Amino acid sequence: MTAINIVRQAEAVHIISDGVFYDEQGIVTSIGPKVLLLPHLNAVLALRGPRDLLPLVGMKLSYLCSDFQALLEYLPIMVPLLHDGLDGILGADYPCDRAFDLLVAGYSAGRRKFESYVISSHNRNAREGWENFSEFNLAELPPVCTAPQAGPDEMAAAGWKPPEDAEIFDRRVDGVGLLRSQRHVRGPLDARRPAESVGYGVGGFCQVTTIEKNTITTGIAWRWPDRVGERINPIT
Repeated sequence: MTAINIVRQAEAVHIISDGVFYDEQGIVTSIGPKVLLLPHLNAVLALRGPRDLLPLVGMKLSYLCSDFQALLEYLPIMVPLLHDGLDGILGADYPCDRAFDLLVAGYSAGRRKFESYVISSHNRNAREGWENFSEFNLAELPPVCTAPQAGPDEMAAAGWKPPEDAEIFDRRVDGVGLLRSQRHVRGPLDARRPAESVGYGVGGFCQVTTIEKNTITTGIAWRWPDRVGERINPIT
């Protein structure tokens, strides 16, 4: 239940992400970022899945690609190879869910606009109206993409009301409000057993990453007192 949110605007694209990793029982195993900056490509990668994959695939792509377009072309080639090699990367006895989503946001100089995409190692996101979000297919995301989905109760608990238009989304104020709302979402911790493993999975910190035409910035806008070895308490 990793929180990765992407908001595209006319002059920037923002990635709002949390910073906690946990096991299938909801016990925090580590705290750290889920985004990797590729400033020479005008791009950022974000991962929902096993934490060790992001630096591996991110650094490899950073060496192979010369621009944002090349990154988009390499992803459908690399992700199936990465999926096939998971035993060697994670170990054959890796206990947690191996499925992953790799998200990319950036600025296309050729198309002169900000773009965001996702490519997955599974078919869990493919459903009616979302057929493009199938295994190993690079699918363009809508201008505002948030996950997990926070409802009115979670937003009220966080004291946040979403802006009516993406162009007035404040990356820090609304970014923190969005993540604080998502922290109250109770849902599946292990997608392989969604009915058996339920709890809270958003925490650590709120990281705000912004891509502009020639600049990428990132920083921590909010922190929670989550600790390794403990479960997340959404009230804190």
